[in-house]
Order: sequence, then C-alpha cells, then structure tokens
Amino acid sequence: MPNLIILEEKEILAQGLDVSKLPNQEIMKNYFFDDELEMLQQLAKIEHTFSTSEVTLLYPGCGADILTPLLYLEKISPRVGKVRMVCVDISDSFKLMKTILHEVGVTFADIKEAEKKVKRRGEEVVEERVVERIQFYWKGILMELYFHQQNIARFLHEFASFDIYFEKCFRIMKDRMPEYETVIYDKLAQGGLVISDSGFSQVGLEKIEVDSKLSAYGEMIMGRKK
Repeated sequence: MPNLIILEEKEILAQGLDVSKLPNQEIMKNYFFDDELEMLQQLAKIEHTFSTSEVTLLYPGCGADILTPLLYLEKISPRVGKVRMVCVDISDSFKLMKTILHEVGVTFADIKEAEKKVKRRGEEVVEERVVERIQFYWKGILMELYFHQQNIARFLHEFASFDIYFEKCFRIMKDRMPEYETVIYDKLAQGGLVISDSGFSQVGLEKIEVDSKLSAYGEMIMGRKK
C-alpha cells in the first residue's frame, strides 16, 4: 500500500446504476496509507438498528475521501437499504470522488435538478441553482451522494438533522468552534450514530466498542444517541 497517495481528477461519464458492480479490492489499496485498508476491512460488525431503512450521513471536511465512510456503512447490521450521504468541504472535490468510484469499478448515475431558495429581507428574492448528486450501489446499499462546497459552520445553520455523523482528520478545524460537538449532538437524530476519529467523549453518547487504532490520534469513538 502506498505511503504517498496521488489523486488525479478525470472527466468521468456516468454509466448508470449497477448493483452487480463490486469495488476492486486491489485498486482500493491505492487510496489508503500503509495497512489502513486492511484494518478497516477487519472491522467488526456494527450492531445498530435505525428506525428507518433510509438514513442520512453527514461527512464534514471530507476532501476526496469517499471510500472510508463506505467501509463503515457496509459493517452496520442490520444492513441499511439506502443512504443519503452529504459531504461538505470548502474545496470542490466532487469530480475526484467520481473519479475514485470509477477507478475502483463502481458505476454511478448522475442527477441534476434545479433547487429554489426564497429569502425574505424587505423584499422577496428567489435564488435558483442546479444541484448535482450521484447515485451508486456499494455492496447492495443504494447510495445518494450530495456534495456541498461550503464552510461546515454555515452549512449546519440550514441543515436540519442526520442519522449518522462521520468524521475523519477534522480535529484541528472543529477545535476552532468550541460548541461544535454539542451542535452535532443536538442535530443528530434520536438513535443516531457517531463515528469519529476524535472527540465526542463528553456529549452523552452510548459507546460502542471499537479499536482505537482506527484513529490516527488513538481516539476512535463510535456511539449512539440514546
């Protein structure tokens, strides 16, 4: 496995949904450091039952890392049927994510639709923008990926709630926002799940046993909101 990961953005054409397409394990090694992938693949089942078969996952500061949360999702038991994966980052890495999916052998469908926002401040203003998302299957789970190029603090003001909060290598950023973990906990749905490589020890989560070595900080935490 590489000690240096080189990402090259490519123009990838959507080839549609195909539940039979499985990720190539050898090529996936190119996107992880050292023995990181092997450790993730040995992750034990995450015994957690959601109240619905469709859940929303929030991943702030995602960069181009689309694979790591998918490896955790496939371990959740009972299996989730559909996941709305909301990725937020100040840099636009959406094309890189699509490139990585293509490289590991997973096809996707590209969906674009207009979204209207109405703001009232003295007078009515209607903003319209095109929102792009992709759909793909990851080992039988239907994924719907939304990418938002935005500051996470600003994004959270408008984002209602989510069922899974996923975090990796985001500690420096959230340290600048003292109330960040409390805000995340408050917006996490009842019975929701936190998977993070740092923090969240003081917000009242019911802990789920997980290997601390899965975190570069040695602080891996997994827990549910009671």
